[in-house]
Parts: sequence; C-alpha cells; structure tokens
Amino acid sequence: MSSGKVIVRHKVQDFDKWKPIFLDDVKRQREHGFTSWRIMRNKNDMNEVVVIFESNDVDKAKPMFSDPSLAELMKKAGVIDQPTIFMLVEAASGNL
Repeated sequence: MSSGKVIVRHKVQDFDKWKPIFLDDVKRQREHGFTSWRIMRNKNDMNEVVVIFESNDVDKAKPMFSDPSLAELMKKAGVIDQPTIFMLVEAASGNL
C-alpha cells in the first residue's frame, strides 16, 4: 500500500455547476482510498480546476479513473477537456 496524493486537472464549463456534483461523489472517493481533498482554481482561468486528493493507497485510486460511470458524471458536471491525472508518492520532504 502506497499513500500519497492524486492530482486531477481539468477545465469545466461552469465551476458553480461542477462543484456540487463533485461534492456529491464522496462515496466513490472514499471507496478508492481518498481521505481528503482540496479544490484549487487557476487564478487566470477560474474554470480550470485542480483537485488535490490525499490517498491512503494510490494503487486503490487508479481504477476509479477508468470507470465509465465517472466519465459520465464528469460530462454531466461540465468537464470540457481530458483530465490530467498525477498519482504521486512521496520521494522526500523537508522544512524551509
């Protein structure tokens, strides 16, 4: 089991439409090992969204992104481009 972060970047038609649909998908997120998330927006394009998930098992998270029902949900939420997904495990850390 590898804990880490999963980062998803995509553009949406309307952030205010997308967000409640994302929030309603919490059951799927938990089932795939996510423990928390942060939603970030591009300061220069507020409809470009980056979600940073904390995961207790990055390998468990991977199948979620090939689930056809997730693709349908993203379409319903107004995702308008192909998501970019990063599955990250820690290599090093430090304090500044």
